[in-house]
Amino acid sequence: MKETGNSLPVADVSIDEYRGYAGLPPLTGLLTMGEAINKGLTVDESVDRLKRLHWGLKRLHYALIAHIPAMPIYELKMAFSLHAFYCSEHVGEYAKRVKEMRQPPYGLEVARCLFRRGSGRAFNAGLAARLL
Repeated sequence: MKETGNSLPVADVSIDEYRGYAGLPPLTGLLTMGEAINKGLTVDESVDRLKRLHWGLKRLHYALIAHIPAMPIYELKMAFSLHAFYCSEHVGEYAKRVKEMRQPPYGLEVARCLFRRGSGRAFNAGLAARLL
C-alpha cells in the first residue's frame, strides 16, 4: 500500500489486474483497462472529423432540399424532407460540439477534405433513380 498526499492508502495494483465494483466488468465489458488507457485521437483530430461530418451533412441537407420542388413523387418529397430535417438536427449538434471543443473562429464553413470533389454529384443528379 502506498500513501498519497492526503494520507489515503492506495493499493499497488496493475491496470490489467483491476476488477470492477462487486465483480462487475470494468468499463461495462467493452474494453479492458489496458485498452482504454491507450492513446486515441487527439482533440485536433476529433475536431477535424467533426468538421468534416458537419460539412458533409450540411451539403447533403442542401442537396435534399434542392430536389424537393422538382420531385414529382409525393412519397419521395416526404422522404427527402424528413432526411433533410434529420441532417439539419445533426448539423446543429456537430456545430455545438465543435464550439465546446474550440475557441473562435471555429472554421465550420470550410472543409479541408477530399469529400468536396464528389459532393456536387448529388446536386447534379436529375432523375429520382439517379439521385437515389
